[in-house]
Amino acid sequence: MLFRSHHLLLSVTAQKKDISDPDVVNEFARTVGDQVHLDYLYVLTCADVRGTNPKLWNAWKGSLFEDFYERTKRALRRGLETPVDPEELVAETQAEARELLAAEALDAATIERTWALFAEAHFLRHAAAEVAWHTLLLANRAPDDESPLVAVRPQGTRGGTAVFTWTLHRHRSFARTTAVLDQLGLNILDARITPTVHGQDAAMFTVLEETGAPITDRTRIQEIERALARA
Repeated sequence: MLFRSHHLLLSVTAQKKDISDPDVVNEFARTVGDQVHLDYLYVLTCADVRGTNPKLWNAWKGSLFEDFYERTKRALRRGLETPVDPEELVAETQAEARELLAAEALDAATIERTWALFAEAHFLRHAAAEVAWHTLLLANRAPDDESPLVAVRPQGTRGGTAVFTWTLHRHRSFARTTAVLDQLGLNILDARITPTVHGQDAAMFTVLEETGAPITDRTRIQEIERALARA
């Protein structure tokens, strides 16, 4: 009965809800019930999307489904009676990000000072590699620097291109950013905004060209960065 009544559940949940929220993952895990049903539902979902309309499938969507699958598998292994603790997830993300930042020769004091700008939700909504990237971008900014920061980079195996903005909340940058990306002819696949502890907004977008291709050309990346900085 699970597949007959819930065959779209994984797809809808992954694309419409915040899968970084432990409550969302735990609720989905309770519905799925066990590893076997999760495996079957994951395969069915991928096959259904690709079979229904191959143009809807891309590397980003595959990565999204895989990420949600792994989060749910972990919740099932942990046991539904002991749901994942957000503080534990934050600690794990930070530990992985520190390892990545160590390779960039960023010292512990700078990391801690930069992370003091982030709300806890930032470490829940972003993978360790993303946290490390944001940390490197912000590490050398002065505490009183209110100028906007814009950065764009390909996401590699996750598919799509990442757009990161760091702006004052009162500038309504989220609305401005989405408008600019639309004007540039980009499709927004994902958008996450996290208010910081000092009144800034950290926003992360995943975009593709209208053709479905990620942006890898440096000239195009610079065009996006300049347009967002002006806005």
